[in-house]
Amino acid sequence: LAVTLLMCSDLQLERLPPRRAAFITEHMGDIREDIINNMRKMQETMGKTWARYHRTLFPPLLKTSIMLSEKSGLIVRQMLFDLIMHLWRLHKSFKPALHITVDVATDLVMKLSQIRQSASIHRLNKDVPWMTLAAVVKMHPLIISIQELFTDKLKQNLKDYMVQEAKALPVTIAALRTEKESSVARSEYSNAQKFHDEILRLEKQMRDQTSGDRKFIESFNSYCSDIAQYFQFLVIAIRIPRTPEYEDDAIDVCVWLIQFLRKIGKKEQCSQVYDMFVEMHLRFQNGTEQGNALLEYADFLPWGGGKEEEKKFGLLYQAHQVFQKENSLAQCVQVCKRLAFAHEMYSLKFMDVAQMLRDEAKYFETLSQKDQISARFYRVMFVGRGIPAHLRGKSYVYRSGSATRLVSVGEFTKQIKDFFPGAKVINTTEPPTLKAVQTALKENIKWHSRQYQEDLKKKENELASGGGDATLLNAKVEKIKKAISDLDASSSLANTEVGGGGEGGGDEKNQEKKLFQKIITSSQHLKLIQITTLTVSNAMELQGKTHHLRHVDATKRHKRYHYENNVEVFMFTRVIRPTSSAVIKYCKEHKCEVPPQGAKRNEYRDLWVERNYVKVQQAMPTVRRRVPVLNITKAIFTPLRNAIVTLRDKNEEIKSAMLQARSSHEPNDLVPLTQNLSGVIDAAVAGGIANYIEAFFDGSYLKSLPQEEHRIAAFKETLEAQLEILSKGLKVFHSKLDQNSKLNPLFQHLQASYSKMVVQLAKGILKKDISVKIKDHF
Repeated sequence: LAVTLLMCSDLQLERLPPRRAAFITEHMGDIREDIINNMRKMQETMGKTWARYHRTLFPPLLKTSIMLSEKSGLIVRQMLFDLIMHLWRLHKSFKPALHITVDVATDLVMKLSQIRQSASIHRLNKDVPWMTLAAVVKMHPLIISIQELFTDKLKQNLKDYMVQEAKALPVTIAALRTEKESSVARSEYSNAQKFHDEILRLEKQMRDQTSGDRKFIESFNSYCSDIAQYFQFLVIAIRIPRTPEYEDDAIDVCVWLIQFLRKIGKKEQCSQVYDMFVEMHLRFQNGTEQGNALLEYADFLPWGGGKEEEKKFGLLYQAHQVFQKENSLAQCVQVCKRLAFAHEMYSLKFMDVAQMLRDEAKYFETLSQKDQISARFYRVMFVGRGIPAHLRGKSYVYRSGSATRLVSVGEFTKQIKDFFPGAKVINTTEPPTLKAVQTALKENIKWHSRQYQEDLKKKENELASGGGDATLLNAKVEKIKKAISDLDASSSLANTEVGGGGEGGGDEKNQEKKLFQKIITSSQHLKLIQITTLTVSNAMELQGKTHHLRHVDATKRHKRYHYENNVEVFMFTRVIRPTSSAVIKYCKEHKCEVPPQGAKRNEYRDLWVERNYVKVQQAMPTVRRRVPVLNITKAIFTPLRNAIVTLRDKNEEIKSAMLQARSSHEPNDLVPLTQNLSGVIDAAVAGGIANYIEAFFDGSYLKSLPQEEHRIAAFKETLEAQLEILSKGLKVFHSKLDQNSKLNPLFQHLQASYSKMVVQLAKGILKKDISVKIKDHF
């Protein structure tokens, strides 16, 4: 009865008009406080049996703990904490409490999210991750109060409880010792033994209390932080604007909610978020991601008949349609395989199995005959306090474009600029430098200055015309003027020169580091975004090994089916100078030195390359376009090693073009082969081989880098393999001359140049006879 009365809508003063609520409070007070006091007395009377009603009591206690005055709220919080502790003692886990709290939270958020909240909430700290978005969606104040309940107030109850527990055990042990001594004095040895055993047990409990308390405290804090974040993310997911600039944030929030709800086993709420998730992708026109979300939703549901199995089949067919529309043929193949297996094993509809297998064969034929448009991948790094807190200092890999539309680097860069107004966006492979940060800060300050001046002029005009509340407008004018004055502090950092007295002590490099760090951490106006174009890599390359598909005679068109799906590793390269700190460090570790240049500079000899392997948290393509970077592994490639890798990549490219031209009757499929043959053969004859000899075979290279000696054999093997591939490529070219006789002069030229190339390599690098009879090949 008390719980029902407590939840009565007529007693919810927060929902009444302010005047009416004030009148009731003045004349009758808050009746809920009396109800709470009575409930507390009932709790004390009922003892432990009171906790049996936790499912009934939990919702009203949670809701009223954030609505009542401080005094009554303290009583309710203590009762709520007692309930949580009861569930912990019963299950040795906070999972049951988590389940109940999630149910109450979902119900409460669904109701409060419908209430418009126009006033700004001053308690939001925008330096806390995701609070910037919380301000955008204008959270209801009660939801902020719930977050405060789980982040601060309940933790204070925990501290009080731990203090009481720490005091209780020594008092109990002392009382038991007194009882033991009394029993011994009365010759009641059996009772004395019982007291002695209990004392030993409690003393052991005291010794073990530290580790036990640590586990309990960690579990309680984890429970509180999970619930606080669940409240916040659920509101953001429901109320965030469905516009492109908030697309990635909305998707990330849904991903967290799904992972959290799946982890604790809340199927109903998880299904609701999945429905919202799929609807978001549909609105943002992310076909591939929407299809993957449908597949993940289908995986979440079990087989076993009934409505869930029926829905699972529906989700798989829906994913198939989405992938078809998006022309994501590789994903279509995978869905067909799953549907064929499901019909074979569960529904036993063998005609549907046959249809899925026919569809799968059709997709494989298309993949074999036509090149597919590949999405592009970019690493985006966010630098500066002007960036929202949940992105600040982080890097993400973005998937741009689709199988039906290619998005250029310029278009993607423009999208990022539009999403983050006033930010300095640069395309580079270099890490952020002091110069880049200062340049960005200057541009950021100019942009902010224009915005502040426009806002100031607008507010002053409103004040002069008498429109609006004068006090409020004056406060806003003062706030804008203060923001303009704060620009001067950031401007001084942007113009500080190293060694000019602005940063004291240490050498120039240390001064640069200090100034760089100071700008990053203290300037609230800095918004720098770095974009780096990535290429697809794999875990084998990351480990310094060769992918097994490199040895397979197949076109790139076929290999891309495996290379460009479920990608966890990406790569970008950065050419570094022989005098750079990275090269000096490499030489120091390997006890070698940088090879000296001759009278004439050789570009191959100076070509040191840093390969950066970017590993992401989740294989792409996935359910979101933006995936956080897990780590970046750097590898230094010496000039010789880089030459070998470049040759191998070119060999694979020629082989792919050759296989494609041989199996095709389309004239356009011959173009990649002729371009590759011309590029390699002409470059080699025109001085490429001589440059290789000068770079690596004059004796001084191996003298400076003796650990590279084993790579000389690999380099020669790669060149020999290239000769063989070029020979086969010329064969294919010759076989296609009947279809296009205009290419005969080009073939004759390449045939003659190839003969020269073989002779030069035999005499120069390979130092052996190469029995290649050119005319016999054609």
